[in-house]
Order: sequence, then C-alpha cells, then structure tokens
Amino acid sequence: MQQNPYLDDGNLISVCSDFFSNGQEATTTTLRWTVLLLALNQEPQEKLRREIHSVVGRHRLPAMTDKPKMIYTQAIILELMRVSNIVGNNLSRRTTRDTEVKGYKIPANTCISGDLHYIMAHDPLFVEPERFNPDRFIAEDGKSLRKDLADRVVLFSLGKRACAGEGLARLEVFLVITATVQHYRILPREDEPIDLDPLPSGILAPKENQFIRIEKV
Repeated sequence: MQQNPYLDDGNLISVCSDFFSNGQEATTTTLRWTVLLLALNQEPQEKLRREIHSVVGRHRLPAMTDKPKMIYTQAIILELMRVSNIVGNNLSRRTTRDTEVKGYKIPANTCISGDLHYIMAHDPLFVEPERFNPDRFIAEDGKSLRKDLADRVVLFSLGKRACAGEGLARLEVFLVITATVQHYRILPREDEPIDLDPLPSGILAPKENQFIRIEKV
C-alpha cells in the first residue's frame, strides 16, 4: 500500500464493501427472479426436475460434478439469467483518446456506459426474446449448448473488468436451483398475479411482496 498511491485504507474498505454488498445483492436478486419465473413456467420446471432426478436422484444433493451431464439445467439457468436481466446499466468507462466505433466518433474523456440489458432483451439472435424458452440454448444434437447464444448472456459483463465473482455466483445459482427443484414444486398463489416489471434501479429487482407457494415432490 505504501508503494501504490491509489491503494489506501479508504479504497481498501470501499473494495471490500463492494465485494460483500454487490456479491450478495446480485445472487439474491437472481434467485428472487428465479422463483417467480419458475412459478410462471411449469413445463420447463417439470423438465428441469426430471433431469435432476435422472442425473442426481432424490437422495443426495446436487454437486458441481453433476453439471456437465445436465444440459437442460444449464440451459434453463442461462434463460433465467437472460430474462431476469438484472443489470440496468453497466459500470461507466472513460475514453482515454479519440476513437471511432462503427462510424461513430467518440472524443477523449467521454463517459461510456455499455447497455448489457439491451443485449439480452433485444439481441436478434434471441428469437421471441420476450418468451421464456430454455430450449433456445440447446444445440441440435440435444447434448450440448449453443455457444453463440450462451456467450450473449452477459449478466456479469465482459473482458478484463467482468464481475470478479462470476464463478462463485454461477456455482451458487446452480446449486440452489437444483437442490430446491429436486424436492419442491414452485407454484403461483391463487388470485395473486405475478408482476415481472422490475423496480427501476441499478440492479433490476422484482417488485416487493410477491409470494409463491411450494409443494413437496
């Protein structure tokens, strides 16, 4: 710290705070969207459960070693991340020199904010993007994922400044979803419609006080 003028106690505290708050918020919000989306999409949920029972069974918890054999599970998690689309705006960047991108001239010292939300909501490769369809990610052979689509689920940003917690977040989401669906059916509550319009914020969370019901399977 003595040799780096940018690494002082204040910055260190800020970085640690970012790790704890952002890591917790993003994963929690993704899982909140997950239960709402699964409640609204019973057929994909049942298909997910069948794969979990086929690969893992009912008498042990899923493990990361199961993941390569669970193609539909990977596909449904990608679709959950794409549809929940929790990043309102990516962190801003500043251009250090004049540049040009696809004919657009961008002067030095311009603030740039990449729209990750638009990619997952409107990319033309996602046919009928408003529809919840995990099968879009499965290749024709039925045994692998479509890399061209999987690479466009950019929830964690891209490049050197992508989210440092991406690996941990993907692990947590996989284990929580599979362990839950393995033993419980997630259902909407009667006469309580689910609202998928997010709260406007940096992290697009579902509206508060929305509840689901669960059944043991």
